[in-house]
Amino acid sequence: MGVDYSRITSWPGTASGIGGAVRTARRVSWVYFTETAGAVRCYRLQLDLLPDIPELAGVPSLLGQDILSRWRTIHEPARGQLHARVNSADFTLRI
Repeated sequence: MGVDYSRITSWPGTASGIGGAVRTARRVSWVYFTETAGAVRCYRLQLDLLPDIPELAGVPSLLGQDILSRWRTIHEPARGQLHARVNSADFTLRI
């Protein structure tokens, strides 16, 4: 994601899981998707960043659930297809 960890001076939050707890820093981010029909869907997310340390390499991320919960999706693995219809976005740009 291109996070410049040297600019994070405070880690006030925590995230807990089966392996214990780790400090976090919250940042606002924008995620954009361009549809084949030409619309750009924009989502404003609050991300909890984890420190860039080797012990956390490979820890799964839940990034995306904030967006997927706002879509209607149909997954057809036998056909190799994933269909999505946007129910809502924070901002839509028609191009």
